Amino acid sequence: MDLTFSEGEAAFRDELRGWLEENPPDPKPESGGEAALSEWRRAWQRRLYDAGWAAPSWPTEYGGRGCTPTESAIYFEEIGRARVPLAANVLGLLLGGPTLMVWGTDEQKERYLAPILSGEEIWCQGFSEPEAGSDLASLKTRAVKRGDEWVVTGQKVWTSGAQHAKWCMLVARTDSEVPKHKGLSYFVMDMEQDAVQVRPLRQITGESEFNELFIEEAQIPDANVRYACASCSTTLWRPPPSGACSRTRCTPTRSQTCTCAASRSGCWRGRG
Repeated sequence: MDLTFSEGEAAFRDELRGWLEENPPDPKPESGGEAALSEWRRAWQRRLYDAGWAAPSWPTEYGGRGCTPTESAIYFEEIGRARVPLAANVLGLLLGGPTLMVWGTDEQKERYLAPILSGEEIWCQGFSEPEAGSDLASLKTRAVKRGDEWVVTGQKVWTSGAQHAKWCMLVARTDSEVPKHKGLSYFVMDMEQDAVQVRPLRQITGESEFNELFIEEAQIPDANVRYACASCSTTLWRPPPSGACSRTRCTPTRSQTCTCAASRSGCWRGRG
């Protein structure tokens, strides 16, 4: 196996390395606490964004460079070599944005992708709970449909960066009548509402990278559901196979709403 970089990969490395050498981040703040550090990293992400280096693995149509997996590995290697901070919106860049590219509607992509890339809006991930870590299907946070919105109540834990986040990638239970791994839905929840309380988990270092979320009837508009299906035998991360909604043999297709019994939970938000 030949692991030597190709000419294109070497050129990519040299271009990035040169840019990092010529554009170092501002000095790390020595006062101001976590808020100052967050703003420092956000300012650095904005500089990466302006130069086209915030997320080179993203497709070009969404502001990236369409990098190959090898080039993406080179990117993180050079970031580490230069001893520069990671972008402020790591979860948005690595999880939120790419998920929207696959599952999101055109409207969702238009609304969210650019602020994720620039660091204007920070994202966090609301998966783990006190009794649902690696066993995500055991989660108890519930979302109930009321008119054109969902009302969410529950608790999340180990939520990195929640104190700085505008949006949360939230997984909640929408149907308790089906096997526990099927009745889950994926939401985009606005963190800036009174119904969402963030409690920091203080580490031995004095920092609070992780947090608890206490959610008491938070409101999420139906437009902020990325994928919700009570009955389909699918995962959150892969497009459902043909005929996945076996209960009524419906076949969800691109930008189509499923007509099975689970449609009350917004089954199948099209791939855009």
